[in-house]
Amino acid sequence: AEKCKDKLALAERLVNGLADEYQRWGSTVKGLKQQGLTLIGDCMLGSAFVGYVSPFSASFRMDLRTAWSADIKDRGIPF
Repeated sequence: AEKCKDKLALAERLVNGLADEYQRWGSTVKGLKQQGLTLIGDCMLGSAFVGYVSPFSASFRMDLRTAWSADIKDRGIPF
């Protein structure tokens, strides 16, 4: 009877641990779905920034980033 109680306690710990993992995975999936929606816009903005603005001053870079972000938003591309 004692072995059965021990196995039952272990099984309960396992099930509780799996329930916590299920919740964690659920929130991870939600985050990944959101990242998937914004991936194209993020890549467009990032690649344009890296490929084009390096020779400019920091203030001009920020102006470009603001303008490009507005343009991407106006085109309805999520980022």
